[in-house]
Amino acid sequence: MLRGTPRPGIARKGEPVRRLRMVRVMTSVFRSLALRGARLLPAAAVPLLALAMALSDAQYASTWYPAALGLVAAFVLFAVAGPRRALGRLQMLALGSAAAFALWHYLSLAWSGLDGPTLTEANRASTYAIALALIVLVADTPERRRDLLVLTAGVSGLLAVYIGLRLGLGADVDLFEGSRLFRPIGYPNTLAAFMMVGLWPLVTVAASPEESVLVRAAALAGAAAIPAAALLTVSRGGAVFAVLGAVVYFAVSPIRVRSLLATIVIAVPVVLGYGRLDAAQDRFDAGTIQAAGQVVILGALAGLIAGGVWALIDRRCHLPSTVGRALRIVLAGLLIVGVVGAIVVAVDRDAPGFADRRWEAFKAGQGSDAGESENRLLTSGSNRYDFWRVSLTMLEERPVAGFGAATWQWRYLLDGVSTEEPDNAHGAVFEFAAGLGGVGVALYLAMILLALAASILPGRAEDGPRQAAVLAAIVIGVGHMQIDWLWESAATGLLITALLGLALAAARRSERPPRASLRRLGLAAVVAVGAAGIAPALLAERYTDASYRAVPVDAIAQAERAASLNPFAAAPELARAAAARRAGDLPTVVAALRAAADREPRNWVAWSLLADAERESGDPDAANRSCLEAQHLKAVIECPEQSS
Repeated sequence: MLRGTPRPGIARKGEPVRRLRMVRVMTSVFRSLALRGARLLPAAAVPLLALAMALSDAQYASTWYPAALGLVAAFVLFAVAGPRRALGRLQMLALGSAAAFALWHYLSLAWSGLDGPTLTEANRASTYAIALALIVLVADTPERRRDLLVLTAGVSGLLAVYIGLRLGLGADVDLFEGSRLFRPIGYPNTLAAFMMVGLWPLVTVAASPEESVLVRAAALAGAAAIPAAALLTVSRGGAVFAVLGAVVYFAVSPIRVRSLLATIVIAVPVVLGYGRLDAAQDRFDAGTIQAAGQVVILGALAGLIAGGVWALIDRRCHLPSTVGRALRIVLAGLLIVGVVGAIVVAVDRDAPGFADRRWEAFKAGQGSDAGESENRLLTSGSNRYDFWRVSLTMLEERPVAGFGAATWQWRYLLDGVSTEEPDNAHGAVFEFAAGLGGVGVALYLAMILLALAASILPGRAEDGPRQAAVLAAIVIGVGHMQIDWLWESAATGLLITALLGLALAAARRSERPPRASLRRLGLAAVVAVGAAGIAPALLAERYTDASYRAVPVDAIAQAERAASLNPFAAAPELARAAAARRAGDLPTVVAALRAAADREPRNWVAWSLLADAERESGDPDAANRSCLEAQHLKAVIECPEQSS
């Protein structure tokens, strides 16, 4: 055996020491990562819960209330054990506006007449305010803001990849309703927004040379999956704000040239696979759906490989400055070509005439231009013009306080022209104008505009690229929120709130010591919302749902328990009436429906069912009065007593 060659089974001299050092290094790394994750945990709950609600189609209060309680617990944890650092004036104003906005929702219970939905919206506004505060309080360093942005944008990319896998591998047609991607979340437009808000933050991460190879590859994979998946929703509003977000991003991003390279990687699979994506609108079958899903998967794989290769190249060599200048020239050339091309197309296709036809179709209502194009993205027929007309009428009648949160649905049944019966005005500012008046609109806009100001104002140098990405994401999310019911979708609303919080978190903070009194006040307010607002409402929802599945005797008891937990909503009393009817107890049916109508005087269902029950119990006069109340709320209701 040669000298210096170790014998089999015998370690080299010093090898145990090297192993020990390696173990210590690994332990230190894991400890650092664990500590970093623990500090983020309260705020990380916001995007993670948004993803969980998206995957579970959590549209109803009984499904998103548990997430709201989770955020209450996260806030309490941070307030008790988290670091204490003062906030800046802009951050205090924004959080104060969010808190006042939620409080105004609760106060509107005094005049809404639909107290159950009003309480739900008050709890929703409070949940978003808590989420906003968590992000602003926790993301107090550039490192934490970076981590939270990666996580927040990452859930958008994860959802897009998840959709691609379900479609491309399993041809899951259940995700579609008609020719549009509908699930998860349960509404195409909110699904499109959930994914698109993560696009430019992921592009920024993928284009940042300081990020690790793994992170950059994963970011570009998620970003490359998003456009193809979003196209399957065929969301017209999503398409408009996707373009606007791209314009904003490239206008303000300091790494626009590197971002252009990432954008090219993202665009290539979409362009090459557009025929398959578009076919999902025309030929709805398993094969077509699977082919569209494969485009999403291939895009993600292309992004993963390109992102990894790009990151490795960045680590091993530095491109000369001439390459950067050449790419800037290419970007400027593409911009010029795009503008000139758009002008040529606009002139050739009679853009003014097209815009005029789209406007007239928009005013005419849903389906008014359905036959003009096979592609839904080129049509504009919708009932939103009528929805918003009613909102503005309500604002004109009660310009200060409005009619109460969530009352637009009542008024539209009276004044709406279309036959739709939506629950909201399909636009946050229009919903708040109708229900909360000028005060509510002002508080909402204050919160939004302060976040926009924070993302535009000069911040720390290391936040520069990320601020541009957050601004573009806010433009996409908040802009789309004004023309659709993204606020009412808990998953998408929570994700957009996280982005608003990240914008505010980058604003200048006060160097003064934090005020303990404000911390205690915030903690008390959050605990009160959780204990008195969200938790009882959640339990009431659960008991109400359970009563419909139980035998009559148990069902009545569960409905009564729900009614005691939530003294505002008509739903528990409607459940009690349904249980009593199954038991053949007509007096209890009448009593429960009267209680439901007393709780929500603007609930036409309660009055209509009460009229039927009173008529059945032999009280035609009372039945006529109740039927007229229902008719005043919904004109198409016919009262038999009127024709006799």
